[in-house]
Amino acid sequence: ILLPTQVRLAQIIAMIHTASVLHEGVAAGSEAAHGNKLAILGGDFLLGRASSALAALGAAEAVELIAAAIANTVEGTVMRVATSSPAEAWASYVRRVYLGGASLMAKGARAAVVLGGCRGQLPDVAYAFARNMGIAQQIMEDVREWEAGGSDVTAPLLCAWKVNPKMGALVQRGLADEADLDMARDYVEEYDGRDRARDVAHDYAAQAREVLAALPESGARTALETLT
Repeated sequence: ILLPTQVRLAQIIAMIHTASVLHEGVAAGSEAAHGNKLAILGGDFLLGRASSALAALGAAEAVELIAAAIANTVEGTVMRVATSSPAEAWASYVRRVYLGGASLMAKGARAAVVLGGCRGQLPDVAYAFARNMGIAQQIMEDVREWEAGGSDVTAPLLCAWKVNPKMGALVQRGLADEADLDMARDYVEEYDGRDRARDVAHDYAAQAREVLAALPESGARTALETLT
């Protein structure tokens, strides 16, 4: 049974996520949001409403968790992937994915468990499960974007770079022009970047499932396992 505070928390998280999508679209210069003052104002409005509702929850630990997640989301929106080496680039990418979305999922899950009165290892289990699922979800989203003709330094390109170190100069230029984009798409295709990225996403989902082994068997655990 969900408590009213947990339902309200879910609404707050949804508002924060929507606000971050609006702001990220402007920051990325997407055609739908670039230069659109309404997108910025709409995101600010949702973030303000979410902050007010968060303060009204009256649960200090939950408020602290979501406030930290908001700060993480802002940091993730402006963060750029480091490109000095494949290993550093991948670590930087995963960090950005965590800050930009997985943090909100993970800290939101932990906050929901805390609001339910759970203590001990359960908040840690909720956090770890949602963190891994959040990273897996974003990697799969990046795969879908590359299937549609992607243009960002994300998992499929970085996975191809791990196989072909000669791609370094291309990645470090940040896919500066159409020629770079065409070359990057060829590399992603040639070195199975999308499939390799899918495998990584599946690994994160498997880690999320493994975390659930710490929970007693129940309908709730089974439902979470189906998400992986």
